[in-house]
Amino acid sequence: QGLRSHAHLAKYPSETVTTEVGFARGEANIMAVLQAHFNRGSYDLLRKNCNSFSDCGLAYLLGGRLDDRFCQMERIGHAADKYTGVVQMATGGAYTPNPRADKFDKELILSLVREAANREVKLAGRKAKKRGFW
Repeated sequence: QGLRSHAHLAKYPSETVTTEVGFARGEANIMAVLQAHFNRGSYDLLRKNCNSFSDCGLAYLLGGRLDDRFCQMERIGHAADKYTGVVQMATGGAYTPNPRADKFDKELILSLVREAANREVKLAGRKAKKRGFW
């Protein structure tokens, strides 16, 4: 049957690529951890987008990172737009930097997310020990 999450991509099945990245560690409470950093209305196409969320989610769930190749275009676009406004000009003003994303620091969020994940793994270990799993 394949991955059900990709059923909506049936129009282009040969272009759909899935990559196994590992198994989640500990108790996955991802929304509680990431929600505070990804508030409604804070999305920015170049600085705080689905790749940012995925990168932080992978750090929390797996202790890994999103492959760098997925973020190259947005990094180039952000750097170019920051100094020249080229993305804003090329989109005819359709892209404008979201001020609610100005203070977003993905590296800081990644460090906070890793700390939260490590706490949860330790807590899950203590719970398992209490229940006699080891």
